[in-house]
Amino acid sequence: MKISSYLEFKRDSAKGIFDHRKNPLLLIIDQQLQVYEKVEKVASNEFEEQIVVIIILCACNNFLESKPHGSKRSLAVEKIKYQALYRLQEIDQLKDQHRVKAQKNWDKLRTIFKGKGARLGEEYWPETITPHFAGVHTSSAFKEWYTSTSDEDFITWLQSTYIPRELHSANNLNKITANSLLTKRVTYLDESERQIYKVTVINGLFQDHMGNIFDTATLQTNFSGKGWGIFVLSQTHELYVASHKIAELHHSSLSNGAPVLAAGEIAINQGKLVSMSPKSGHYKPDYDSIYRFLYWLSKKEVDLHGIPVITSIERNNKTYYDAYEVMLQGGKSDGLKAISEPKIKNALATMIKRPAPAPPTANNSPQTTPSGYLEPKSFTNPTPNLIHRPAPLPPITKNVKDNSGYLEPRPRYKPPIIKHYIAPTPPPDPRVIQAKKNNPDIEDIHFF
Repeated sequence: MKISSYLEFKRDSAKGIFDHRKNPLLLIIDQQLQVYEKVEKVASNEFEEQIVVIIILCACNNFLESKPHGSKRSLAVEKIKYQALYRLQEIDQLKDQHRVKAQKNWDKLRTIFKGKGARLGEEYWPETITPHFAGVHTSSAFKEWYTSTSDEDFITWLQSTYIPRELHSANNLNKITANSLLTKRVTYLDESERQIYKVTVINGLFQDHMGNIFDTATLQTNFSGKGWGIFVLSQTHELYVASHKIAELHHSSLSNGAPVLAAGEIAINQGKLVSMSPKSGHYKPDYDSIYRFLYWLSKKEVDLHGIPVITSIERNNKTYYDAYEVMLQGGKSDGLKAISEPKIKNALATMIKRPAPAPPTANNSPQTTPSGYLEPKSFTNPTPNLIHRPAPLPPITKNVKDNSGYLEPRPRYKPPIIKHYIAPTPPPDPRVIQAKKNNPDIEDIHFF
């Protein structure tokens, strides 16, 4: 039901030709009806309309308490009052319908997150919604919103109601949670953005997206620590490995919240598998996920014999079993003998191990002077024959001043003397000599 407009109420409550509306209570009703007409047109939700209707209802009650019933104006005011009451009931029903609709829409997410493999835990579903608040901080807030009567969506309610309330809370833990919601966001990577974390397995060796030998020495996780990385195996059998950052980069970041075939933590040393575990709070992998990942590795020619793996997702369980035997039992470890833990730190420390410093000797050990200061060390080249330096260039002569104080002129450039080549005179032909002896009168004799 719609509430009468200002003009309709003015016509119904008029007294004769000359309508003198000097009653302040009546003027308040006139004013609120004009406000209601504007709010009804532009209101984005029922909350604003509900506030104006309550004000109209209060103004009508105040007028009726001060004036006798039965008059023309009183009847017009009562009409507005009952219209306002009926409209309030309609708004409450609409809010309930919107609330039920919001809960049903949220329940529909179960069909979205269904798929082959491990599914994202329901407590982390709000994390997939932009702006990607960390699920570890929104789990309690989501439960409160889901059981509340608010008709706002979860993200709007979180930003407008929950965070401001917790910031002014007396509980320091609630303040820390609210500050984390304001400052931290979980990164969700699309297909192109997560390519830098893609790892391929060729002939049993792990390689990064550039084709280089992959290693997790520089990565770390919240559970296993340094030398480990979080991984997901997508439904298209693509492996992604990255470093774990709480409230910033999770397993769901690498898969963009989609279901995965397997998830957990992995340790790789120089391209070779060292160990793995199904530790993932977002996906909570089961035995089937462990089996799928180990079987996928075996098809990539990764040697699983003797590789220690964890089969439990419990945080305090660090019992390792042989990966090959676990694969043969479908990802389970029932009846298997536990093996020793992988030496992740020792295996990775050798990659960056620096040579130990040389022990101090008599030549290079620091000595103190009588004043207490250290004497400078005397350095001796251990391999003098391996260092060959070129001989120093001769000093360049510069202009010097003569006795008079003037600079002596530099010697002019003298070009080198080039001697022309003079060909040697060939020896005389013996036939010519013999012919001149026989005939002295002949001057030129030529033989051809």
